[in-house]
Amino acid sequence: MKVQILSRLPPKSLMRFKCVHRSWRALISSSNFAAKHVSASTDNKPSSTATILFKRYALDLITKRRDIVLSLLDLCNDDINRVDDDDNLNIPLEDLYVPLSMGLKRRDIWTGIECIELACHYNGIICLTDYRKRVVLCNPAIKEFNRLPVSSLALSAVEHKPQGSSTAAVGFGCDLKCEEYKVVRVLYSEREFHDNDIVIHPPRAEVYSLATNCWKEIKVAL
Repeated sequence: MKVQILSRLPPKSLMRFKCVHRSWRALISSSNFAAKHVSASTDNKPSSTATILFKRYALDLITKRRDIVLSLLDLCNDDINRVDDDDNLNIPLEDLYVPLSMGLKRRDIWTGIECIELACHYNGIICLTDYRKRVVLCNPAIKEFNRLPVSSLALSAVEHKPQGSSTAAVGFGCDLKCEEYKVVRVLYSEREFHDNDIVIHPPRAEVYSLATNCWKEIKVAL
């Protein structure tokens, strides 16, 4: 009964209930409860409700730098009734600040603009990356961030390509066979120059599992 009640509560309420007791914290933090909460939210959520997360740039008038800001926009039925005389929706934005401790904020060497990408999302969890060695999972509903460990494969790719992006693609989802959330990363092919010849190595890929908290290299079918 306790699980059924808690699984129907909004994320912010669950974060407060984590402080009630150690057993409650363990329950709410478990992957099984997360799956039940997502299922209950999907069944009970009205189709007219949606949250949009988008990336925008904010100009610092003093330094003239453009910094990345992630913003949340909540839409629901009530917003339809808040249209003003000019037929414009006045919906407030809520900014989502990425902590510096996540190590995501780097600047492009050519433009000087911050490089944070919204790689993908699944069940309300956003996957952020700098397309080099950092991958961060974010739950915007409760403002929680989880920085994934840096793999030796990613470090090796950065060494071979010290400037620009070393990661070609990042994916995030749930492995339904084992009910585990996983991140997949594909790295760019490495190139070596020998005299007048160029040797292009095949791309490499790896998978991160939240259950084991580690990366594992996988074979790439060419």
